[in-house]
Amino acid sequence: MVQCGGKKKEEKKKTKKKKKKRAAHQKITKKRWKKKKKKKKKKKKKKKKKKKKKKKKKLDAFGCIH
Repeated sequence: MVQCGGKKKEEKKKTKKKKKKRAAHQKITKKRWKKKKKKKKKKKKKKKKKKKKKKKKKLDAFGCIH
């Protein structure tokens, strides 16, 4: 293991390249998303609220309530 002097120079270069690629890819995907969003407009369905069931409090072996 390398001591905490950070990454080696070669490793740093690799990460920089990866970051650049990733950023470019994000731009492309964003454009695609915008195109897709324009095409479809779905009506939002109203969600029905579910009633929560009350749990009965259980006593465990030591008589503590959970």
